[in-house]
Amino acid sequence: MYDVEILDDVIPLMFQNDIKETVNGNMFQWYFYNSIYGEKEIMKPKNPKITETPGMVHTVFMLPQGINSSKFNMCLKLLDYVRNHKKFELGDVLRIRIRRTLQTPNHSFEKHNIPHVDLDEASDYKSLIYYVEDSDGDTVLFKNKWKKGDPVSLDTENLNEYKRISPKQGRCVLFDGHVFHAGNNPINYVKRTVINLDFKIK
Repeated sequence: MYDVEILDDVIPLMFQNDIKETVNGNMFQWYFYNSIYGEKEIMKPKNPKITETPGMVHTVFMLPQGINSSKFNMCLKLLDYVRNHKKFELGDVLRIRIRRTLQTPNHSFEKHNIPHVDLDEASDYKSLIYYVEDSDGDTVLFKNKWKKGDPVSLDTENLNEYKRISPKQGRCVLFDGHVFHAGNNPINYVKRTVINLDFKIK
């Protein structure tokens, strides 16, 4: 029903290391956001288990602007490995972002960031999360699914947790873009870095 797949050992190790080296390079451009969700209007959480976390974002591609970073081809190559493994035909790329969160005071395993969907896109699309390196700070997926007219972030009273997935270098998580999900900040690691890709399948 929720169409969530964990894909390990799909991305070649050499390419995994290339991505990690690029993203951790001194010349890589990060932009600080008071909320990791960037420019979206999101609700202030009422539940103490939910936090609104600052973080760093590198936008690679976004409609209608198009390509915003020289790392577009690297991300497209990543998506191509998944496409070849899953044997689907890629449709429109909707958005690609690289995100990083850091340790924050008073964070714990039980907490997570605000449940959301990446796009208020009525038609079907897929979301892919790629973990750049080993970390903690699980991705939490919920049974709740976005419907047209819904807000892009969930009020805490309506949450039904479905699955938690731990960050592991090279791991991909592929799921229906309408599934609400949330990241968690690292506790035992300094940083948690992911590439988020939203796209359509023909």
